[in-house]
Amino acid sequence: MDHILIVDDDAAIRLLLTRYLDEHGYRVTTAAD
Repeated sequence: MDHILIVDDDAAIRLLLTRYLDEHGYRVTTAAD
């Protein structure tokens, strides 16, 4: 399983990307910029 780090100020973007990537088999970590 690949692991992706998402860094963005916009919480909605982080959530959207996290849900999408999680559904496609990625492990996701997020952080605010």
